[in-house]
Amino acid sequence: MILIYDEKWEKYEGKLDATYLEIGIGNWQHEDGNTYLGQYERGNWHGRGKYSWPNGEIYEGYLKDNNWHGNGKWTNEDGTYSVGEWEEDKKIGVHKFYSKVGIFLREEEYENSDDESDEEEDSEQE
Repeated sequence: MILIYDEKWEKYEGKLDATYLEIGIGNWQHEDGNTYLGQYERGNWHGRGKYSWPNGEIYEGYLKDNNWHGNGKWTNEDGTYSVGEWEEDKKIGVHKFYSKVGIFLREEEYENSDDESDEEEDSEQE
């Protein structure tokens, strides 16, 4: 299926349900070079997948309703990468960072999005 939207094309290869929403395993490509190969549910990226940008950046891991969600690996254009948990496109918990040859560099801890909302509520009450 090829779509043209805002004078740019998108191509999808995979299964469609009765309402023409993407389901199962599919491959999506955009004119700008972005690609996605992975699982779909009700037209959304959902399950395990790989999203790539033309500059070499890659996200590989779990997605939920078009968001990075669950365990994932982010590879930078220079080949360095990090591994950790994601929730609605945001890093949460501990992420480990590695060189492009897999040498451990460091780890960083990220706040859970629920913790951030609790902190905002606490500061509003003060």
